Amino acid sequence: MGIGLDMKFMDFVLKYASGKIDDMPLYQGNDVPYFLRADENKGIKRTNPYKKGVLNAGIKKLFDTLSRDESVGLAGFGMMTGGEVIAEAYNPPYNCRYRHVSFSMCKSVVSMAVGIAEHEGLLKLDEKLVDIFKASNNVFMKKEMKGITIENLLTMQTGICFDEVSSVFTLDWCREYMSSVFCMEPGEGFSYNSLNTYMLAAIIVKRSGKPLMDYLKEKLFDYMEIKDITWDKCPMGIEKGGFGMKLSIIDMLKLGQLYLNYGTWTVNGEEKQLVPRKWLEESTRVHVKLGRDVIDGYGYQIWCLKDGSILFNGVFGQNVYINRDRNLVIATTASAYDIFPDGKIVNYLCDFAGDDKNFINENTLLFTVLDFGNSFISEADKLAKRLYGKISNNQYKNKYRQYFNDYLGVEYKFDEYAGSIIPVMIQGVYSIYSSGITGMSIGFKGSMLYLKVCEENTTYKIMLGYKTEEPYIYQILKIKGKDFPIAASSGIVFDEDSRPLIKIRVIYLEEVGSMTFKLIFSGGRLKLKTLEIPKLKRVAEKLAKEEYIKKREIKLSRKKTLESPEYVKYKINKVLEPVVIGRPDL
Repeated sequence: MGIGLDMKFMDFVLKYASGKIDDMPLYQGNDVPYFLRADENKGIKRTNPYKKGVLNAGIKKLFDTLSRDESVGLAGFGMMTGGEVIAEAYNPPYNCRYRHVSFSMCKSVVSMAVGIAEHEGLLKLDEKLVDIFKASNNVFMKKEMKGITIENLLTMQTGICFDEVSSVFTLDWCREYMSSVFCMEPGEGFSYNSLNTYMLAAIIVKRSGKPLMDYLKEKLFDYMEIKDITWDKCPMGIEKGGFGMKLSIIDMLKLGQLYLNYGTWTVNGEEKQLVPRKWLEESTRVHVKLGRDVIDGYGYQIWCLKDGSILFNGVFGQNVYINRDRNLVIATTASAYDIFPDGKIVNYLCDFAGDDKNFINENTLLFTVLDFGNSFISEADKLAKRLYGKISNNQYKNKYRQYFNDYLGVEYKFDEYAGSIIPVMIQGVYSIYSSGITGMSIGFKGSMLYLKVCEENTTYKIMLGYKTEEPYIYQILKIKGKDFPIAASSGIVFDEDSRPLIKIRVIYLEEVGSMTFKLIFSGGRLKLKTLEIPKLKRVAEKLAKEEYIKKREIKLSRKKTLESPEYVKYKINKVLEPVVIGRPDL
């Protein structure tokens, strides 16, 4: 369940840290630039979990466990049984009005499209990739490529070593894929790679003669009243397949329920087979035995778990867990603090489904049922209290003026890299690069608290929540032509020496990413500490090893003295966790 990383990623970090954004790859841009609000109704029924045989107390415990684990970074949570939603909850500031990027979870949606296309006779699983994409065959193609079939793509057994992260550095993903090197012969072993799924998406587009999204709308989404899914495309205009889809918790639950129903959906009062039952059975059985932790193996772009359930899974915590024994679907979205939260979410879901105490049986006492609806309100209150302390609402503005009056409204400028308003990972995904913050100020306009950030030739004014009853301000941040819905908050906190500072969070509601700024004022200066989530620093530091340095020395022999591990680490810290001083007179 991972993503590939190699030297190109480290080159990207070092170029970025050196301010060489003009050298960055600019081949993306086929993402949806406008904000699309999630459909909150979606034609789905909701009911009390007790009526469906599930105890509220168990659901609440599961949600609280996921919420309290910082490494999980839970955003949204939903549960469905018998075709009805029995739980839907969000960690503030996330809510039902926003979708969430899914990453690899959408690989399972590509599998659905392949199953429908096979049933219609548009493709066969034993077809060779080289026969489908003859125009992409070239002199650099390895002989092993001739053995790759559609089924190899489905089971992640192509044997290629193509680095999916580095795909953002290329224009023609299909041609680049066909030039891949191999780690093993096709069919000989499991090698997870998102570009295998991209090639499946490209096959659907080629054989159906229409975009993958149009094909799925016609065959699937329209029948299921799924209206607000978007899917980013590669530079050539093909849906990315293995990542880049945005959808809501309810959309995810519906797709899980479709598989729970063996591919049927009620349309105008009648059951309609949207995905062939034969495909459902074949795609959800183990084709590659793995035996890792809770994982039994891999099917056709779907994980098969040891408890008999199946899983649509994406990095950073996007999951659809489908347990037929319990007639249960659970969906999660998250913005994990770490890139790989060690499979914690899936373990929590399996533990919940495997515990009979969470379900009603002849030994269940009626008085164990709690009111599910109010449990999450109390969690939101707790979060607000942890963030803002015990200051009453009418004291907030006075507190800011008491501690920071001489600094409010003053613009501080930076002469070194000070971080950005947008996380580096999101910059890389959408090719929206920034040379960094050049100026910053915080102040009041009436009763509204704002943060003003200058980057290059653009000024962003972000309104900040700072009251208990309004901890977040929701707004659209337009960055280089793309709409990003965000929620922003601020609070006065104290360091280890009891000195006050302002802590600001800017959360990207539909992405995996947030920025935290700590503003420390002293002696007429601003000390700015920046932290972004996810913590790419951990990944980058793992790559900044002797092996990487040696490769860099061969490639850049003139810079051997600069390419030491210490220098690389310095660069990583500078770009991913900068600490800088701002002055009003620069």
